[in-house]
This record gives sequence, structure tokens and C-alpha cells, in this order.
Amino acid sequence: NYSQKVLPESFKETSSLAWLGIYTGNLEALPNSIGEDLSKLVVIQVLNNRVKNLPESIGKLSKLIYLWVSGNEIELLPDSIGQLDNLFCLWIWNNKISYLPDTVGNQGHLLFLDANNNRLTSLPDSIGNIKTLRTLTIYNNNITSIPESITNLNHLYSLDAWNNSVQALPQNLPNMKALLTVDIRNNFLEGIPEGNVDDGWKNIKSLLIAGNPLCNNIKYKLPNTVKNMGLEYLCKQQCSVDCPDYFLGGACSDGDMSYEHLRDDEWPEAKPVNGGCNTAKCNYDDGACIKK
Repeated sequence: NYSQKVLPESFKETSSLAWLGIYTGNLEALPNSIGEDLSKLVVIQVLNNRVKNLPESIGKLSKLIYLWVSGNEIELLPDSIGQLDNLFCLWIWNNKISYLPDTVGNQGHLLFLDANNNRLTSLPDSIGNIKTLRTLTIYNNNITSIPESITNLNHLYSLDAWNNSVQALPQNLPNMKALLTVDIRNNFLEGIPEGNVDDGWKNIKSLLIAGNPLCNNIKYKLPNTVKNMGLEYLCKQQCSVDCPDYFLGGACSDGDMSYEHLRDDEWPEAKPVNGGCNTAKCNYDDGACIKK
């Protein structure tokens, strides 16, 4: 536990530091000159403190590959975040961030972007420029729309956007070749896009849509390419398949993919994935899920 609000002045003298780790404490700020003083930093892990903002000079950390600042009170990310060209992991969940700067689209090697449990209401169109992105995790925000540009992410295989206010999905989303899992539970979807007639949604292994208005519309018809998954399964809220009761809400997360059966053409008898996070029996993922 770090008890001080700021780092000591002598911290600037650790110019050879490659890994900065501060886990749980009262730290409210990183040094404004961190980019100049600690140019050799490769990893920043400042977790569960009280950091309110990141300094603009952080963009000068050209060697930084791992930025993990979850569990703080960050409201804004500096525009210079887009200068971190070697960054491959940006974990900023459990903060107070209201928007991502447009410059986030300048990331040249980013693989994982996790911004769940913030105050986001939208995503910048520039997010579609992060060609290397593999996973986008944005659940528990107040996002009303997902930009069509996301369909330019040819390597994206996981989209977690449950517990938001999304009213429609990008029209080209079903045609994304690398996308395997989409969790869009507890939003405001009246329907889902069909995609290409022959292969829309074809590559999806897990599609979760429970808690959306379309699930209460008996007249709504799923696109032909997902009908075989069964609306009654896609819309059902329940705990992870095969998750022991004594794990529910604890070590076994409702949405834990290791406990869910993915749709597999080589295993046709497997039940469609139907895990649900927002369930009382699972204790709402031990408080991680919003009780709607």
C-alpha cells in the first residue's frame, strides 16, 4: 500500500526504471515530467489508487508497451496517448472516463483495449484505425452507439459491450471475418443486422443478446444465418454453463468463456452459448454487473 498522494521528488532520479508498479494506495497523480524523466519505462501498473488524470508527457514514453491504470479516478486521457506507438495493452477499467480521445486511433500496435466500468457515452470513429486490435471491452458504460468504423478492425475477435445503451449495431458487423464473440446483453437493441445473405454471422461462435427489447418482441425474426442458434437460448439470462454453484458470483464469472459452450460446427449437439451476467443467482458477478 502506498500511503502518499504524490511520488517523492527523488523518484525522478530513477531514470533506468523499466517497470513501475503501485498497487492499492492513495496516489493521486503521476509526475508531470514522467515522460522526460523515465524514458525507459516499459510497464506502468498503477492499480486501485486515486489517480485523477495522466500527465501529457506520458506520450513521450516511446518504449511503453503495457499501461494498466485500473481502479483509479481518471476522468480524461491525454491526447498524447496516441503517441504510444509501441503500446499493445491499454487497461483503463474502473475509472470515471467520459470519452476516449480521437488520438487513440493512432495506436500502431495496440492489441487489447479494456475500458469497462467507466462513463463512456460513445467511441471515436478513429477507433477503426487500430488495425491490430484483438479485443474491445467496453461493458458497464452508457454508450449509445458503436461506430461503423469498428468493422475495419480485421483482427478483432472479441467485442464485449453489455450493460450499455446501444440502440443499433454496425451494419457490417456480421461480416467481420475474425470476430468470434459478441456480448451485447442489456442494451436497447430492437434487432440485429443481417449481414451478407450467405455468410453473415457465419464466423461467430458466441452471440449474447439477452436483455434487449428484441427478446420481448414475439414478431421479431432473427437473420437466417443465426436462426439455428435459437432465440430462446440467445435471449435467456442464466449463469455460466457447467459452473458449480459454490463458484457463482465468485471465482466463476457468469461470462467466463471457459465455462460456456461455444457453437461449433464439429460439435452440433452442443447447446448454444447462453451465459448471462445480469442474474441474481450468480450474485451479479459478485457486484461486477449492473442490476437492471
